[in-house]
Amino acid sequence: MQDFLFLLAFYYGCDLAVIENRLSGSELAACLAAYETVKLSFLTDEERDAFEIRPPAERLSLSQAGYRRFKAWERDNSGIVAELHPDRALALN
Repeated sequence: MQDFLFLLAFYYGCDLAVIENRLSGSELAACLAAYETVKLSFLTDEERDAFEIRPPAERLSLSQAGYRRFKAWERDNSGIVAELHPDRALALN
């Protein structure tokens, strides 16, 4: 869980940096990788194992499922979200 919270804090930091338009190309690439990792962390082990070998349309579907589960997690864990990214927590209410 600690690794996930560190990743999430990085992701939220990226979120703010993107809004403020202050990322270099390599920083943006790192942020996109973090975003993808966050989404994929909400897939089941079975879904995650199959992700890379699936056709693009199925990968998109799995990615969207991970995103929806992440958003549900944010709503269910608004206290954690508020600590890591107060602006995001306000949007959840």
